[in-house]
Amino acid sequence: IIKDASYFNMLTFLIKDLEKADVLTFSSRKTWNLLIQGNTPEKIADLRNLKLSTIEDHLVEFALHLENFSIDPYVDKAIQLKIIELSRSIGTRQLKLIKDQLKTATYLQIRLVLAKYGDRKWN
Repeated sequence: IIKDASYFNMLTFLIKDLEKADVLTFSSRKTWNLLIQGNTPEKIADLRNLKLSTIEDHLVEFALHLENFSIDPYVDKAIQLKIIELSRSIGTRQLKLIKDQLKTATYLQIRLVLAKYGDRKWN
């Protein structure tokens, strides 16, 4: 039984901090380590014997959970802005509806932009 409230509060704080640091899946952490070594998603898929779509899912996971992860290498800034503007103007984050309106964007690009900026107010 913990009798000291300050000790309990400190433990609670540390546990919450650990939860934030542990938002990536085990598999995506392996991908992250290879990515920061300079490997392309295609090379990572080959090295890990995974489908490229799995590595792309990891990229979306990084965009969603890692504040400093840049989607710029995967999505041109102009396309990012178009996706954000389109999503806002038609009032949806549905991939197919955005893709139908913006044929130049890939589904991965749309997913990355929505993961990175989807919870932010765009007004």
